[in-house]
Amino acid sequence: MPVRALGNVVITYNSVNVTAYLNTGSQEATVTAIDTTSLASTGQEQTPGAPAYSYPVGGFWSKALDDVFGADSVSPPTTLRNFSCQIGPVGNRATYTWTGSTTVGAFVSDYKVDFSDPMGMITWSGTLTLSGAPTRS
Repeated sequence: MPVRALGNVVITYNSVNVTAYLNTGSQEATVTAIDTTSLASTGQEQTPGAPAYSYPVGGFWSKALDDVFGADSVSPPTTLRNFSCQIGPVGNRATYTWTGSTTVGAFVSDYKVDFSDPMGMITWSGTLTLSGAPTRS
């Protein structure tokens, strides 16, 4: 059965629930393909490497949102941030959690504020990049 996004996604960055500032987003998980082809191979051979996660997000800009992402884009933290993404309704939810440390957690790898349309809303977009593997529940 399909699950609508509205009300069924919760994003927390650095212990701040930023869901109210999002109107676009996705979870991107990529596993590196490691080439293991040798001269004895009969075709290209590959094995899975390490997973990488990122979350392209965006929405309507606000000062409260800028205090969270703008501050970290100006001065990236030395200790990575706590991050959590909950997808799905309560009782049928997948949760991905990173606990911030010097090697595991989230950081803002891209942050853009768009005010190019004088008649439109100020919007923002960005990418939250994760280091390390999540705890999945």
